[in-house]
Order: sequence, then structure tokens, then C-alpha cells
Amino acid sequence: MTTKSSGRKAWLITWDWVGAHAAVPEREVVAAVLTPQLGIKTVMGYTEVLYAQREYEAVDKLDALTHNPYPAQSVNHGREVVCGHNPHLRARLVENLREKDPGNPEAGLIWDELPRPELKLPT
Repeated sequence: MTTKSSGRKAWLITWDWVGAHAAVPEREVVAAVLTPQLGIKTVMGYTEVLYAQREYEAVDKLDALTHNPYPAQSVNHGREVVCGHNPHLRARLVENLREKDPGNPEAGLIWDELPRPELKLPT
């Protein structure tokens, strides 16, 4: 019998992009790891702040107080959060979050994605 290494359940916020021009350096792909007990609204708030921190100039951060051009959105029936354009942030609960190589902290993290719920179409 095989067992998984002991990882953690957590909200994982990562950068996603389309095209090499928007790529985020590998060491920056994991934007944040948050406790799994947080609610979706709190995760949305963190995601917006992380996006603005990296993508907005100082004056744009000020403007975002009254008009945020990329507000965080709850998607996938409240199981994920997306925020931004390209690149964008994606937050979701993951399982078995752990070090890729415990002997090398620079190697980063690996995790297991939770299965997405099946879409049931009317018959």
C-alpha cells in the first residue's frame, strides 16, 4: 500500500498566464499560501491586494480604492477565485501541499488539485 507524503490542505494562490510575454518567473508562481479555514470573501480580498501589489503602479493602487479595474471574482461555484488580466491570479483549495524536494528549499512546492465538480446538464 502506498501513502502520500504528509502535505497540508490550504488556499493556494498562483499566477497563471497565456503567452510567453506574460510569463511569471518560476520562483514567483506561488503568490501566497493561506489557511484553509478562510472564507471565500477573505481570499478574494487577499487576491486583489496581491494582484495590485505586483501589477499596479502607485497611482493605480490609489485609483483602485474607488475603481478597481480587476476585482477578484468567485468562480467554479465558489471554489476558486480569479483576479487580473494576463497574468492573472488563481486561488483555490488544494490538498497535500508540500515541498517538492525537502532537501532543497529552492525547489518550490507541489500539490494535488481538488477534483472539479461534475457539471450535470438537464436531460
